[in-house]
Amino acid sequence: ALSFITKDEQLANLITGLCTYDYILPQGFPTSNTIAEIVLIPLARRLNGLCQKYGLNMSIYIDDICISGSDVLLKLSDRIIGIFMEIKFILNFDKYALASKTDGVTVTGVYLKNNVATTAPEFDQKMISEILSYNLMVQSSEESFFGESLRKNYRRINSRLNWVKGIDKKKANKFRNLLIPLK
Repeated sequence: ALSFITKDEQLANLITGLCTYDYILPQGFPTSNTIAEIVLIPLARRLNGLCQKYGLNMSIYIDDICISGSDVLLKLSDRIIGIFMEIKFILNFDKYALASKTDGVTVTGVYLKNNVATTAPEFDQKMISEILSYNLMVQSSEESFFGESLRKNYRRINSRLNWVKGIDKKKANKFRNLLIPLK
């Protein structure tokens, strides 16, 4: 049997090989977020149409999709799963959850409750603990003693604070005000 591959298919195969690991988008690759966004367009359009029809809210963070709103969402669960199946997307049932908007739900570190997004309480506790530990190192010794370790901790904390800022600016500022800056 003869097989013909167009230049478009060759290019798609090349890009897939360069940007995935075993056909899975790796976390942290600079291309992964953009590819996820492009691939999700057909699914997002279908889900958005459903959400508009029933007055629901939808947000997408990389490959995590959150749909929130009224209790009508509970009646649409099978329909939402059906949309995933029609478009041949695999729904991760380990991350699938239905919760009322007053109960709140955590998705990839983002906490959604009453139509407001912020960071999860568990993340906040860990962040405060890291900041306080870092501050103790700064206050209890000379910077030269900890040197590179202090700088690494400071950079790591600031990186996380930048992530928090993208979700909840007030909370990011609150955390940043706790942090003793390096000299």
